[in-house]
Amino acid sequence: MDVITRFGYDWKRGRQDKSPHPFTQSFGIDDVRITTRLYPDFLNPALFGTMHEAGHAMYNQGVDHALDRLGIDHGASLAVHESQSRLWRTWSPFPPFWQYFYPRLQQRFPVSSAKWTW
Repeated sequence: MDVITRFGYDWKRGRQDKSPHPFTQSFGIDDVRITTRLYPDFLNPALFGTMHEAGHAMYNQGVDHALDRLGIDHGASLAVHESQSRLWRTWSPFPPFWQYFYPRLQQRFPVSSAKWTW
């Protein structure tokens, strides 16, 4: 997905699959996978859920390789982990986010032909 690629999700160290409920699974610093829930007629859960899960994944991907397999390679705490995932998702209300991504979303999803002004 263009959005999380632009955020910095490393596709060489992870992947994305479909699931009934979005989640992130880390099998190590170099294998961090995310899942996305898809609805055929509603983009929001897929887009914003993917942004959220990518935040978790990028936090795991950002751990220094020197810490790999030492038992401290999964982040400081669940609270910090959640803060990082929410950080990426909270970019979406801001006009610069939509000025960049909205034209790209319209290309991929041409049904939504509404014109927005900023």
